[in-house]
Amino acid sequence: MTTLKELQEETDKYKDTLVIDFFKIRLFRQIIEDPDDFYYKLVSYKGRVSLLSCVGSFIPLIDSLSKKQYNYLANIWNLNNTIQIKEI
Repeated sequence: MTTLKELQEETDKYKDTLVIDFFKIRLFRQIIEDPDDFYYKLVSYKGRVSLLSCVGSFIPLIDSLSKKQYNYLANIWNLNNTIQIKEI
Protein backbone atom coordinates (compact mmCIF):
# COMPACT_ATOMS: atom_id res chain seq x y z
CA MET A 1 0.00 0.00 0.00
CA THR A 2 1.31 3.41 -0.96
CA THR A 3 1.69 5.98 1.82
CA LEU A 4 1.13 9.72 1.68
CA LYS A 5 4.86 10.29 2.15
CA GLU A 6 5.68 8.05 -0.84
CA LEU A 7 3.18 9.88 -3.06
CA GLN A 8 4.56 13.24 -1.99
CA GLU A 9 8.12 12.14 -2.75
CA GLU A 10 7.03 10.94 -6.22
CA THR A 11 5.22 14.17 -7.06
CA ASP A 12 7.26 16.89 -5.31
CA LYS A 13 9.10 17.73 -8.53
CA TYR A 14 5.75 18.48 -10.22
CA LYS A 15 4.42 20.81 -7.52
CA ASP A 16 3.26 24.10 -9.06
CA THR A 17 3.81 22.87 -12.62
CA LEU A 18 1.38 22.34 -15.47
CA VAL A 19 -0.08 18.89 -16.01
CA ILE A 20 -2.71 17.30 -18.23
CA ASP A 21 -5.70 15.81 -16.47
CA PHE A 22 -8.42 14.29 -18.67
CA PHE A 23 -7.48 16.43 -21.69
CA LYS A 24 -7.32 19.68 -19.68
CA ILE A 25 -4.26 21.63 -18.63
CA ARG A 26 -4.19 22.23 -14.90
CA LEU A 27 -1.76 23.30 -12.21
CA PHE A 28 -0.67 20.54 -9.82
CA ARG A 29 -0.54 21.90 -6.27
CA GLN A 30 -0.22 19.04 -3.79
CA ILE A 31 -1.42 15.66 -2.49
CA ILE A 32 -4.35 15.70 -0.07
CA GLU A 33 -5.41 12.87 2.20
CA ASP A 34 -8.85 12.08 3.58
CA PRO A 35 -10.04 8.96 5.42
CA ASP A 36 -10.95 7.20 2.15
CA ASP A 37 -8.29 8.13 -0.39
CA PHE A 38 -5.40 10.31 -1.51
CA TYR A 39 -6.06 13.08 -4.03
CA TYR A 40 -4.10 15.29 -6.37
CA LYS A 41 -5.14 18.90 -5.83
CA LEU A 42 -5.33 20.55 -9.26
CA VAL A 43 -6.28 24.10 -10.26
CA SER A 44 -7.82 25.06 -13.61
CA TYR A 45 -6.84 28.19 -15.52
CA LYS A 46 -10.05 29.74 -14.17
CA GLY A 47 -8.94 29.07 -10.60
CA ARG A 48 -11.32 26.19 -9.98
CA VAL A 49 -9.88 23.59 -7.61
CA SER A 50 -10.51 19.92 -8.32
CA LEU A 51 -9.41 16.75 -6.60
CA LEU A 52 -8.31 13.76 -8.67
CA SER A 53 -8.04 10.41 -6.93
CA CYS A 54 -4.49 9.11 -6.85
CA VAL A 55 -5.89 5.86 -8.27
CA GLY A 56 -5.66 7.81 -11.53
CA SER A 57 -2.81 9.98 -12.65
CA PHE A 58 -1.84 13.08 -14.60
CA ILE A 59 0.66 13.76 -17.36
CA PRO A 60 3.39 16.19 -16.24
CA LEU A 61 4.05 18.62 -19.07
CA ILE A 62 7.44 19.59 -17.69
CA ASP A 63 8.63 16.08 -18.67
CA SER A 64 6.68 15.90 -21.92
CA LEU A 65 7.41 19.20 -23.68
CA SER A 66 10.57 20.98 -24.69
CA LYS A 67 11.73 23.81 -22.45
CA LYS A 68 10.56 26.34 -25.06
CA GLN A 69 7.10 24.77 -25.35
CA TYR A 70 6.62 24.48 -21.59
CA ASN A 71 7.75 28.06 -20.98
CA TYR A 72 5.31 29.27 -23.63
CA LEU A 73 2.42 27.60 -21.79
CA ALA A 74 3.71 28.85 -18.43
CA ASN A 75 3.85 32.40 -19.79
CA ILE A 76 0.25 32.17 -21.08
CA TRP A 77 -0.84 30.77 -17.71
CA ASN A 78 0.89 33.60 -15.82
CA LEU A 79 -0.70 36.27 -18.00
CA ASN A 80 -4.16 34.95 -17.14
CA ASN A 81 -3.88 33.81 -13.51
CA THR A 82 -3.16 35.10 -10.06
CA ILE A 83 -1.34 31.85 -9.20
CA GLN A 84 2.01 32.35 -10.89
CA ILE A 85 4.25 29.48 -11.95
CA LYS A 86 7.95 29.43 -12.72
CA GLU A 87 9.29 28.91 -16.17
CA ILE A 88 12.02 26.29 -16.51
